[in-house]
Amino acid sequence: MLKVCGKITHASGQSSSVEMQKLDHSPGFRCSFVPPFPGKYSAKLFHCPNGIVEDVDVGIDSKQLCPAIQLDVSRNYSSDARNPSQPMIRLGDNGFKYWGITVNHYADRFYVTDREESDVIVIDSTTSKIIKRFGGRQSSHGFHDGQLYRPSGISVDHVNNRLLVCDKDHHRICMYSMDGLFVSSFGTKGYGPGEFTYPWDVDASSDGKMIAVSDSIYMAEFVYNLPSYIKRPSSNFMAAGRYIFATDFNTSSIMRIEVASGELKTMGRQGSKCRLQGVTVDEMENILTCDSRHDCLRVSSEDGTLLHTLRHVGKNRLGVPVDACITRDGHVATLTLKGEIYFI
Repeated sequence: MLKVCGKITHASGQSSSVEMQKLDHSPGFRCSFVPPFPGKYSAKLFHCPNGIVEDVDVGIDSKQLCPAIQLDVSRNYSSDARNPSQPMIRLGDNGFKYWGITVNHYADRFYVTDREESDVIVIDSTTSKIIKRFGGRQSSHGFHDGQLYRPSGISVDHVNNRLLVCDKDHHRICMYSMDGLFVSSFGTKGYGPGEFTYPWDVDASSDGKMIAVSDSIYMAEFVYNLPSYIKRPSSNFMAAGRYIFATDFNTSSIMRIEVASGELKTMGRQGSKCRLQGVTVDEMENILTCDSRHDCLRVSSEDGTLLHTLRHVGKNRLGVPVDACITRDGHVATLTLKGEIYFI
């Protein structure tokens, strides 16, 4: 009898092998597989005359029967929100002043912008302890190198190993080392090329060759010299170097901008009473947006269809979420205005 085996491999390289079951009165085979975690999977079928299931794709007697089948397994965010992946981090009861969050995937560190203190907080994601703060203006609103004034958006450029910070009230973008040492800055106040008026958020493409900046007053999204006009974007995210995703305060919608052409597509209008702010994209291209007015995190498909509305993480209610980022293990870290970081 023909013995068929299957090998299912996650994008991370982890794999499992199973023996396929013959369907009655049919030439087909079947197997049951419960994915241990979400992501992209590849399934291959092999003829295994020697009956060995392990390493069937490299066995001498194994023969692949058909092209690999690609499987996309998305997360069940509603279920995951009821059972958070780790405890909440609380930065302190110091008022409503926190705005942006990002994560260094290689060093287990979170970076959070503090508008009141005008600095960046570095947090050890494994211990939840604050490691250091940098960029603070001390007792003045000076314009010294690396001195911030009401920073907003923040992002890690993993390719160039640097941190990008929107120095909003100085109308520029500051770049730091991952340890908080000032490297350089660009931008001045104005409406011309290389000028910003209260830049709101910043991000780098996955290849590190481009930087996207959203300008809250000039009402534009810039990729160097490529403008795509939006009414009032609050946050952006560069996905796979091809698209920028931005939220629009006025229309409560998500904008998708193609970097190469500048083409803008409006997706997923969430209602005129929403206040969409931070936005990020998971590995399955689901779009996650923070609705600070309705105290929830909204999960939409890549075409903007609303899939989940998350108002609680565990037993805690999300209160004024302002930004989110994806951790190295694929979880979503959501920052609230009061300085609470929740993990889904």
